[in-house]
Amino acid sequence: MWNPVSENPQYQRSHSAIPDSIQIPEEVFEAAKLTDYAVSSRYPGIVEPITDSEYKMALESAKFVFEWVSDSIMSSE
Repeated sequence: MWNPVSENPQYQRSHSAIPDSIQIPEEVFEAAKLTDYAVSSRYPGIVEPITDSEYKMALESAKFVFEWVSDSIMSSE
């Protein structure tokens, strides 16, 4: 499946150091959507405020990524 995040040259450079033994879950790629919220919070008024359901989804996504990274670091030590 084509993934717009993995097709990005910046992604390819920054992730080339990740060992093949680490499998990146699809949810981590989907978390790239969180960038939209970072932009909208930095430049308020450009987009409409997020809904409660969008907020909950973003929070769960960020939580998943944080826990996955934490677990990955702990298991590699």
